[in-house]
Amino acid sequence: MKQKITIVDLLAEKGHILFVKRLIEILQEDYDVRIISSNSYCKKLKANNFIGISDKLFLKTNKYSYVLRQLKIIKMATKNIETNSIILVTSFENISFSIGWNIKSFAFIHNNLDKKGISLFFFKKIKKKIKFCVFEKYISDYLQKQCQQSRIKVIPHTINSKKIDISKNSEENSSYVFAVNVDTTTEEFREFSEYFAKQSIKIFVKSKKKFIDNKFLTIKTYYENYEEMISNSLFVVLDINYNYRVSGVFYECMYLNKKIFFINSNGMFSTVMKNKYSENCLKNYRNVGTNKANNKKFLDLHNDKKLLSIFKNEIKL
Repeated sequence: MKQKITIVDLLAEKGHILFVKRLIEILQEDYDVRIISSNSYCKKLKANNFIGISDKLFLKTNKYSYVLRQLKIIKMATKNIETNSIILVTSFENISFSIGWNIKSFAFIHNNLDKKGISLFFFKKIKKKIKFCVFEKYISDYLQKQCQQSRIKVIPHTINSKKIDISKNSEENSSYVFAVNVDTTTEEFREFSEYFAKQSIKIFVKSKKKFIDNKFLTIKTYYENYEEMISNSLFVVLDINYNYRVSGVFYECMYLNKKIFFINSNGMFSTVMKNKYSENCLKNYRNVGTNKANNKKFLDLHNDKKLLSIFKNEIKL
């Protein structure tokens, strides 16, 4: 009989769907997995075994009301947890989780540490029976040093990208650069775009800021062929100012073995990734160079078998 795991997603964030879905797919190889989250989130995850909670409770309004609704979600979730199951919380809000969650479990940290003030205060008050899961060792080091937390597991982030044939990457013949969620109003981006316009290289930008479509710059909110745009680009530009949270887009680019340039970025995440994956992270966009990207180190860590092995060794009742 397989060990039971209950995955509890208290926030039902749209941006986490692929992460949770891939996590379920990997764990189902060796575990009996059940999901607790909003009704619509469980359906989007295509979960077979789930307990759905009313979507209305997950609506975001003002902070006070949101925390109260989160406490209701926690109460409903805890009523449906089996005692012989490993509990895996894939997202949580700091204040309500600190007050209302009192079950031995493992909780994934996303942007929880990049919060400030009262939210971070409550994070530090989370019950000691909860162990944290982080995606990078430097985040674990920070937790141990700054927050006096020692109950930490480093679990590699799942690979969320669609299974496309990365052997068909056409970087050598590419005539465009692809930028994701970049602030196009900065002086750095203006210089960047002007440089590539002079090289007759077009920049495609995925951004919510505005729509532009001209000879050398296209800005849109959505690209239907998103993965292919990344895969076939000359390189990818990311605007990530995270400190103690990670970027799923960065991991997608690494999986596709792309060269990556961080623009407008001075956060800890980009700094650490530049050092960790120096063969993929460009120091200067004016010198893309002839050296090929090399994501072997990344793939050795971020693959399904490795993740499942780490999980079985680290996540236990």
